[in-house]
Amino acid sequence: MRYAFPLLDRRLMRWAITLPTDMFLRDGVKRAIYRDAMEGCCRKYPTFPEIMLEWAEALPQARETLATWRNDPAMEHLLDLPLLQALLDKGPDCSEVKAALSADAAIRAGRVKPPQDSS
Repeated sequence: MRYAFPLLDRRLMRWAITLPTDMFLRDGVKRAIYRDAMEGCCRKYPTFPEIMLEWAEALPQARETLATWRNDPAMEHLLDLPLLQALLDKGPDCSEVKAALSADAAIRAGRVKPPQDSS
C-alpha cells in the first residue's frame, strides 16, 4: 500500500505560506481553503469506517437514554437536550451505513470503479 498525502506537495506548500492566515480557519473550520479546493474531487474515508455502523447501531439506546434524561431536572440544566435530540435525529440509518460500507469496500478492492464527479 502506498501512502500519499497531497497537501504536502512542495508547490502547494510554497503557495499556501503566502496566503493570509484567516483563509485557513473560517467559521471554526480548520484547513478551510484546502477543503474548498478539494470539494467534489476527493473523498475522505474515515480511519475506522465501522465506527459509523457502531454509531448507527447505538442510536436506539441513545434515544432511550435521552428520553429518560428529559424527566431529570438536573440533566435539563446540565445538557442541551434539544441539541442532543437534533443530533440523534440526524444520525445514520443502519441499512444505509451497511450499503455505503459495502460500496466503499468494493471500490477499495477494485471490484467497481468510484462514481465520477459530474461537475
